[in-house]
Amino acid sequence: MAGIRIKKKILIPVCAALMAALALVLWAGVTYGWFESKRETPGTVSFGSSDAYGTVSFRAGDGAAAHTLAHSDAYYNNNKYSFQAELVTKSASNYLGHMRLTVYFRGTEETCLRVRIVEEWKDALGRKKRMPLTTMAYDNTKWIDNRKEDNAFYYSDVGNAADGWRIKNANTTDVTELRLVTGDPVIYSPLAAGTVLTIGIVVETVQFNRYQEIWKLKEYPSR
Repeated sequence: MAGIRIKKKILIPVCAALMAALALVLWAGVTYGWFESKRETPGTVSFGSSDAYGTVSFRAGDGAAAHTLAHSDAYYNNNKYSFQAELVTKSASNYLGHMRLTVYFRGTEETCLRVRIVEEWKDALGRKKRMPLTTMAYDNTKWIDNRKEDNAFYYSDVGNAADGWRIKNANTTDVTELRLVTGDPVIYSPLAAGTVLTIGIVVETVQFNRYQEIWKLKEYPSR
């Protein structure tokens, strides 16, 4: 895949600084965080690290051409490492209902993987709003939706249930593609005029035997 670079293995969490940032922005039970961006291919925004990263695209139906989120997009917030999703106009290139998220992983260590999708809702006056989590169609054979607890999807392969929460990849040149958001997120209706949704995404990996210590989990989430 173009733009993928081979790097040394990482045995510590790739987004520890971002996790700390998340802890500082709690608001009335709603969390909001930043995602790390980099250019894997010219002009394309991706989120993550050398072990794992995700790309967002907007696709109006499976047969339609995808619009991949890019640095040049007007709704991409370069200063905040976040992007705004259109909530009303279905023809807009960043319409939330057309959002898709794919995660790519490469590494030699047995690894745990999670993706945080954090939402910040504001009204026309810029005041934060309490909203339910956006309902997203996702691949539940590969992911566990734990967002009510910590805004995160956790990788877990049902087909390998015994240790499906560990990714095993023996070749640093191989890239595993994992689709996460696969279908139209629910748009809440009616929305007050001027409502704005800003989305942040964080892709995190950690060595499998350190997820409890690093991610502060008593046990890995289950279905």
